[in-house]
Amino acid sequence: MGYQASGVIVEADKSVKVRGLKVGDRVALDQLRYCGSCYNCMHGRETFCDSHGFPYGYLDSMMAEYAVLHQRQVWKIPDSISLEEASLTEVVGASMPAIDLATV
Repeated sequence: MGYQASGVIVEADKSVKVRGLKVGDRVALDQLRYCGSCYNCMHGRETFCDSHGFPYGYLDSMMAEYAVLHQRQVWKIPDSISLEEASLTEVVGASMPAIDLATV
């Protein structure tokens, strides 16, 4: 419980400016923490990251007031999307591959 989340950046390392993120940005959060450098990560298959154990894998503690995430796990959202709606991006993202494969 608690892996679908959104929020506001309250503190950030200098490196997040590379992605254009800053304190105060409203964001949707990706609960998958991956290394970004193994074979699977470098070929778009982050779900199968070869790095096991903390801090990699799925985070299920997003119901906390604060969470520490890597910039790869944070996606800026427009003001037109509420934080409640943004927390559903994980559900939509998980459903899209099945919808794409379906012959509806």
